[in-house]
Amino acid sequence: MNWGKNALLFIIAAILAVVSLLLVFALVVDFVVEDSPTSSQLGIGGRTSYQPHTTYIPLVVNTPLPVLASESYNTKIDFTSQAPFGVWDALHEETCEEAALVMVYAWVNSLQFSPEFAEKEMLKLVEWQKSNLGYFENTSAGDTAKIAQTIYGLNPKILENPSVKEIKFEIRQGNIVLMGMAGKLLNNPFFKPPGPAYHMLLLRGFDEKGFFVNDPGTRRGNNFFYTYENLMEAAHDWNGSEETLLDSPPIALVFSR
Repeated sequence: MNWGKNALLFIIAAILAVVSLLLVFALVVDFVVEDSPTSSQLGIGGRTSYQPHTTYIPLVVNTPLPVLASESYNTKIDFTSQAPFGVWDALHEETCEEAALVMVYAWVNSLQFSPEFAEKEMLKLVEWQKSNLGYFENTSAGDTAKIAQTIYGLNPKILENPSVKEIKFEIRQGNIVLMGMAGKLLNNPFFKPPGPAYHMLLLRGFDEKGFFVNDPGTRRGNNFFYTYENLMEAAHDWNGSEETLLDSPPIALVFSR
C-alpha cells in the first residue's frame, strides 16, 4: 500500500519536472526567435532588410572662441606734402622737415589747414633756418626740436633710439611722433627714384602690422602705411653725412596737445 503511494508521488514529480523543462525550453526558443532576423528582414524573399538597433550619440560641435579685435589707433591730423601746390623745385625737394613740423603746429593748435597756410608756414621756417642755422636742408631731430620751440613754442619729448613698443605707447596716449629716416630704405613707390637720402615723416597711428604716417615726400602720403620692419630699419637721425647715416640711431620727437 505504501509502495503504491510512493510510486504515484514519484510519477507526479516526474511529470512536473518534464513540464517545467518544456516551459523553460519554450521560453528560450521564443527569445531567440524574437531577437533573430527573419528571412524577410534578411532580404530573403522580401524587400525589407534587417535593421539593427542603433544607439544615437549626440554630436558635440566645438564653437570657436570669438576672435579678439586687433589693437589699432589712428590720430586724425591734416596733411600736406612738402610741395603743397605740387611744385617740386629745388627748395621743396628739401622741405620734408618743415612740412612735418607745420602739420604738428596746426594739429596742436587746432588751426584751419590749407595749402596756402602750409606753404606760408614752411617758407617762414626755411627763412629762419637760413638766418639762424645757415642752412635748412636735412635738419636733425635736435635742430627740429629747437625750431619747434623757438618758432612755435612747442616742447617735444625726445626719445633716443626708441622701440616700436615705446612709439606705440606714445601714439596710444594721443600723441604724434616725428622721426628722421634714411629715405632710400623706405622703398616708397611714390618717391622719385632712388628716394631722398634723408627724410622726415610724422607717425600718427598703428595696427598689428605697422605704422600709419603722414609722409610729406609724396602727395599720396596722407595716412600712408609702413610695416614695423620697414620703418624701423629706415629710422636714422641725421648726423651730417649720408655716408655715415646708417650708423646713426633713430631719435623720435613726441608732441602732445
